[in-house]
Parts: sequence; C-alpha cells; structure tokens
Amino acid sequence: MTRGRPAGGLISPATAASVGSAAIGFRTSICGSGADKRCRERSRYPQKPLLPAVALAGLAVLAIILRLVPVIFVPSQAWPDEIFQATEQAHRLVYGTGLVPWEFQLGIRSWLLPGIIAGLMKAARLAGDRAL
Repeated sequence: MTRGRPAGGLISPATAASVGSAAIGFRTSICGSGADKRCRERSRYPQKPLLPAVALAGLAVLAIILRLVPVIFVPSQAWPDEIFQATEQAHRLVYGTGLVPWEFQLGIRSWLLPGIIAGLMKAARLAGDRAL
C-alpha cells in the first residue's frame, strides 16, 4: 500500500471527493480551509454559463428589430379586413346601418375595439356633424 492510496489502485474517499468536484466544475481552489460559510456555499454549485442568456437576449433584440422594420418603413399599410371589422361595426353601432359579419355573430371577434371606436364616433356626432 502506497501512502494515501489503498491497495488495488483505489483512491481514498476524501481524494475522490475533491477530484470529482473539480472534474465537474466546482470552484474548490478559491475557498481555503478557513474560508467563510458563504464561500463554501458557493463552491457547492457549478457556475451557470452565460451563453444561453446572451443568445436569448440577442434573439429578442433581433425579433424586436424585425417587427419594427415594417412599422417604420411602411407606416401606411392598411388591411381592408381589419378596417371593415373595426370601423364598419362601429359605424353600424352609431348610425344603425351595416352588415354584421359572422365573426361577430358567433362571438369569435371581440366587440371591444369597435365599441371604443363607436364611443368616439358617438361623441363626434353629438359634438356636431356640420362644419362651422
């Protein structure tokens, strides 16, 4: 038997623990034998890599930039269906004429936006439709 190693080439449990923790990335060299409790607690857990967090932040910034490009460079793009679904329904609520699409009849679309626009139209109608 050699010093520090039992017969058969095996290592002692204390040596195995220190080698094993160093092999999986624990920070054992920073904390000495007289280190405070906080240092010992930190040395139990491996550090998390920053690459996934940086990659996620970069992906989020790229997504925001890609969404802002059409808003900045094509601000006048209008979707006819969107205009029909919102302002036409608000006009129908205020003035009483118009068609109700199947989306509103079955409750698939919300009445919130047409209701807000109808409130603004009603306030404008009460303020006066004629020129000064």
